[in-house]
Amino acid sequence: MENKKISIQELTDIIAKESNSTKKFSEDFIRELVDVIEEYLEKDGIVKVKGLGTFKLLWIEDRKSVNVTTGETIILPARYKVSFIPESSVKQSVNAQYSHLETFVPEPPQNLDNKDSKKSEEEQIINPIEKPVNNSIVEKPQELAKSEKPITEAIEAKQDVKKSELSSEPEKKQKRNLTWLIILTVLLLLCGATFYFQASWVPIARTNIENWLGIKIKPDTVAIVPVELEDSTELYFDSLYNQSDTLVTDTVPIIEVASTTEYTPSVAQNAPIRETVIVRDGSRLTMVAYRAYGHKAFWVYVYDANRDVLRHPNDVAQGMRLSIPDLDASLVDPNNEECIKKAIEIGKRY
Repeated sequence: MENKKISIQELTDIIAKESNSTKKFSEDFIRELVDVIEEYLEKDGIVKVKGLGTFKLLWIEDRKSVNVTTGETIILPARYKVSFIPESSVKQSVNAQYSHLETFVPEPPQNLDNKDSKKSEEEQIINPIEKPVNNSIVEKPQELAKSEKPITEAIEAKQDVKKSELSSEPEKKQKRNLTWLIILTVLLLLCGATFYFQASWVPIARTNIENWLGIKIKPDTVAIVPVELEDSTELYFDSLYNQSDTLVTDTVPIIEVASTTEYTPSVAQNAPIRETVIVRDGSRLTMVAYRAYGHKAFWVYVYDANRDVLRHPNDVAQGMRLSIPDLDASLVDPNNEECIKKAIEIGKRY
């Protein structure tokens, strides 16, 4: 089977066509799906997608190989390999259209040595006749020699037919395997799309839901809770001790709420640099922020600190060096829901 790689653009076109969505939405979905799978593979080493299959990291030891250019022996370093095991329902869906086909085992080619021996026997029988007895029978060996040529040509033609039949079988098998690969890829992407929309733990999905429903989470606001006060206008008269009217009033303590500091891009730009990271292939600011601060919503601070090299939040390329600002914990606390909401609200401005 041909080892053909499918680009992200090709996958984007397939998803956009099957789901009747835009190409931009399909491309964003593919990148987020890859980021989520990569994130949990790095944490747990295994990711199981319900209705799709299981992704697992496999450790490959060092092994020897040969450089095809120089012929020298080289050692391939140890590495991780991602394996995928589809669920039984996915296997059945892919193989359902091939259930009517029967297994065909091609016959092995016949022994050519036997053909050579038969040919030699025929020659041995014909050769004695080629000796002329007298001038009257000189033409008979020529006729026999002519009859020998069609026999040889028939044998060679039969061999060519069998070789062509044997060579056509691998080509048919390659076409079937390529068709199976395309169908499996489409099913995996469709199942992944369904899982993506159902996954509640994807932070980006939560942000999109807020945008779709029109929910605006405003930072630095304090909810005002109405307080019901008891009726204090009733006058109590004590005829035994005091003849004067006393007005009893209830007081409500005033609690001063300190407003949080307003964030500006200069906060991240003027903060000290904690570390410098190199962007890997296919990575985005959300993954850089997750590795640096523990949550994807803090990508806005990485973007503000690197505006000198980033024209917009999606202007991230492989090999780019990004500075990670050392910010206060009140801004980048992954366990504080208010910090996360504030970062999401800032991200809506870009």
